[in-house]
Amino acid sequence: MRGSTALPIASLALLHGLSLAGILGMSVYDPVREEEVRAVSFEQGGESDPARRRFEKQDEGDSWKVLYRFEDGDEIPREITCRIRKRDYEREVASFGYAKEKMWVELNRKLDQEIRQEALRLGVTDDFSIEVSGQLDPDVRPAERDPLNRGGSPERIREFKEWLKGLKKRQQDLLADYYHQHGFRLNGKVLLVDYQGIAARATPALKDCFRALNAVLAEPSQDEERSELFLRFFQQVRYEIPNRVDRQGRQTHGFRVPVAVMTDGSGDCDSKAAALSALWRNYPKQVLVLLRDGAKHALVALEETPNDPDVQRIGNHYYRVGEVVAKENLPPEILESKDKELWYTCIRPVGQSEKVSCP
Repeated sequence: MRGSTALPIASLALLHGLSLAGILGMSVYDPVREEEVRAVSFEQGGESDPARRRFEKQDEGDSWKVLYRFEDGDEIPREITCRIRKRDYEREVASFGYAKEKMWVELNRKLDQEIRQEALRLGVTDDFSIEVSGQLDPDVRPAERDPLNRGGSPERIREFKEWLKGLKKRQQDLLADYYHQHGFRLNGKVLLVDYQGIAARATPALKDCFRALNAVLAEPSQDEERSELFLRFFQQVRYEIPNRVDRQGRQTHGFRVPVAVMTDGSGDCDSKAAALSALWRNYPKQVLVLLRDGAKHALVALEETPNDPDVQRIGNHYYRVGEVVAKENLPPEILESKDKELWYTCIRPVGQSEKVSCP
């Protein structure tokens, strides 16, 4: 924000965990989507796409019945069926993303209202001209006053001017609240997809899909078997890059919510990682959404017990790192790689106390 009373907020970059030098006045960062990062296991498009033949969806009135065919870690063909209520699908899709013009209109209105309320409280409404426009740009200047109108006292005018100096933080708070309501998280100077909140909201809606996938496991199952099953399943969900703007004109930045991934049978790396996280939360284990190569690619790390050489300790927990795009086992050393930048978001299981370290 620049200037004394006119405080513009520049465009924000969507970087899933990447820390930048500043949010104000910076150029827009357009993250490279995954097709520029790696080859995927299935080609997109057309009925010849193997992943298309692995997925079916049937309308059952108030629900969608979805069927997935996949091969487990032993290459044994598997099939699961689950139901997702249409109202859950519609709610989750509608809750994510924002329309830029609508956002600035709403935020400008809120900030304008707050400034006017403070001027009214101090009795200086006739002393100032107030207008908020653009991207939370308040223009507050002395008004041409009627000589017969005494206006506010010099002390109240000084108090109002002092209050205006705190607008920068209030602008950031308003913006952060708005993004949070629409599925994003403003972390200091960086705009992130709110993987934690999105996964938590989707978990109840996808409970039937969790039960169906979990039923594939023989009882009792080991941590390694669960991790392998979940990774293999999502690796074979069709890879598709979502549009950065949806059909309603909302900015989604190329992310698809978990309920839509499971209902439509497709998603890109971080969309599938979030969907896996939503299901995995039913286990008493944490999951990390990992972002590497300058936030160009997403992986997952599934918490396990420390009795396997392929797990890596982070903090007080142990995790198995896996791909959600291609069938690839990743060594635990990837978490210690010096030539790859790596960021993570920790997602807690259902009911886990905030007192438990994460990770």
